[in-house]
Amino acid sequence: MTGDEARAVLQGMEGDKAPGVGTRIAEALAVMVDEVRPSGLIDSTSEEWHPLEHSVWRLFARVQECLHERKDLRGKGPVLDAIADLCVDTSLGRGRQLGVLLLGERGGGGYDEVLNTLLVDPAVYGHALDALTRSQDRSARAEVERILESEKIGWIRRAAKKYLEPPKTPKRRS
Repeated sequence: MTGDEARAVLQGMEGDKAPGVGTRIAEALAVMVDEVRPSGLIDSTSEEWHPLEHSVWRLFARVQECLHERKDLRGKGPVLDAIADLCVDTSLGRGRQLGVLLLGERGGGGYDEVLNTLLVDPAVYGHALDALTRSQDRSARAEVERILESEKIGWIRRAAKKYLEPPKTPKRRS
C-alpha cells in the first residue's frame, strides 16, 4: 500500500463496509507511521513534542473518530492489534498516548497484557494506568503500588489510587 492509498483508506474508513476493512485500516496505519518516522531517535523527555509525536497522535485521533462510529471495529481485531503494535514501539515517543487510551477504551479488556507492559514506559505509563483502571484486570497491583509511592503528578496518582480500589460491580436490580 502506498502513502496515498493509506491516506484514502483512513479518510473513508467510517463508510467502508467492505469485508476486510479492519485489516486495510491496520495496514494503512503502519504505512502512515513509517512515512513520518525519522531515521534517528527522538527525545521524548524534552518539553517540546517532536513532529513525529504530533503526527502519530493525529493518526490515533483519526482512528478514534472511526471507532466512535464503527462498533464493529472495536475489541480484539486487526485495528486495535495494529494500535497495540504501535503503542509498544518506543521510537514513537509520547505520540502513543492516545493509542494507549484507545486500547483501554475500545479494546474490551483484550489488551490488558500490552497495557501492563507499558507501565514501565516513561512516555506512556500514566496513560496505560488510566486505561487499565477501566478494566477488571488487577494483575499489575505491585507495579501500580510502586508508581503510587514515587509519582508526583496528580492525575497519575489519582489513577493509581483508583486502580488499587476493588473493581466496582454492577448494581443488581431487585
